[in-house]
Amino acid sequence: MSKAILPIIARLKTNATIQSQTSYTEGGTTYYRIFGGTRPQQILALPAIVVSEVSELGFQELSGTTAPTQSKIEVITLCGTYEASKTVSNAIRTVLENSSYTTSSITISKARLSASTDTIYDEKEGQRTPTFGVVQIFNVLMASAV
Repeated sequence: MSKAILPIIARLKTNATIQSQTSYTEGGTTYYRIFGGTRPQQILALPAIVVSEVSELGFQELSGTTAPTQSKIEVITLCGTYEASKTVSNAIRTVLENSSYTTSSITISKARLSASTDTIYDEKEGQRTPTFGVVQIFNVLMASAV
């Protein structure tokens, strides 16, 4: 898993809208349907968010100990209704775009939305209704502490 994914997932969990839409409690522990890379097949409940890295480009630095990296991060929102998918994806954009934060020795200094597409996933395996989604691509600039 990319080093950018975990800080982004952690950041998404700080937003009240995303928390209320993706959280569930099991055995007294709160979990979130926010996944890195792929959504596990056994988790069918919605809404869910999948964060993955599309590409990574490192930069060379002439001096200093850290080198910034630019990544393209894909964030897919999956919901049961179009309205819910737009609400959650708007919250994602609000949380990520132009924010700067450090998590687990990784500093995200900037994230900009570069593309967004609404989509409908076809019915599969007996689903009665389609799944609505929003795919967002963010350009993320980050650096890790040495």
